[in-house]
Amino acid sequence: MRSESLPFLVYAAAQLALFMVEARILTRGIAQRDPKSYTANRALLALGLFGVVFDNLRLFAGGFWDAASSTPPAFAWSILPLVCMHLVVVPLLVCFQSELCIATATDQAGGARLARLPVLVLALGLAACGAVNAYAEIGATLAAGTLRRTETNGVVQYLTVPLASAKAQGYPSAGPELAGVFAFAWAAVLAGVYVAARSTPPHGWTPARRCAARYGYLVLAIAGLVGQAVGPALGPLYFFYASNFWEIVSFGAMVMYDKLLLSRRTPDGGVVGVQGQSRNALLAEVHDLPGTGLGRA
Repeated sequence: MRSESLPFLVYAAAQLALFMVEARILTRGIAQRDPKSYTANRALLALGLFGVVFDNLRLFAGGFWDAASSTPPAFAWSILPLVCMHLVVVPLLVCFQSELCIATATDQAGGARLARLPVLVLALGLAACGAVNAYAEIGATLAAGTLRRTETNGVVQYLTVPLASAKAQGYPSAGPELAGVFAFAWAAVLAGVYVAARSTPPHGWTPARRCAARYGYLVLAIAGLVGQAVGPALGPLYFFYASNFWEIVSFGAMVMYDKLLLSRRTPDGGVVGVQGQSRNALLAEVHDLPGTGLGRA
């Protein structure tokens, strides 16, 4: 084993912790009969977290693989479903961003919910394009009968045939390979702007907690986007290690704000957001007022 692959084991542990938190939120939400849109988005987020755990374990395993061998180990073939995860599931998480915005405006009964359908159509379109590109890469790889071997800082990876090569072999493609990934990243930033502009955290919280609740998602979304975007400019070694690190930031922000915006409920089972009547419920929670049925934050 090479110590150069150890950071990916740490990344896998962090993402596994996030997966366990999100799985708990998902199961609790099902038991509480949360809105179906919450359940669907949480299931997608949990699936995405499950995928990045395995992606980091794959990279960690690369420190054990024989650098002189060109034969892919069995575990290296996990790259095939991970390509589907990257190109199909990640674009669908654009919908999660719209749910955060809707939860922020939960007491404004009209306009905000109208965003759900066009965002869903956009996300499905991006995921469909990603599915076509995934089919091309996986099809060309299976036709070749092997994986493409690379090595970075002593860590061995086995990858699929690049999309450009698959296209040259006659496989179909649908737009840039990373269109859905960048759409997700920009949607997270826009959701962060909306949450920062429209949310009103409880006045009973400390100023630092109010500031973190209001602006935290925006800061983390920008950090995730910029951290990934500057990768090529900072060189292959930075991108190799930092890309998966910034995934922790992006996914962690979604789990955190799922708990903050989507997971609080009123005593009668209604969804609690951060505006108006919902804010009063949160204030009651903060002060642990009798008869609310809510615990202390």
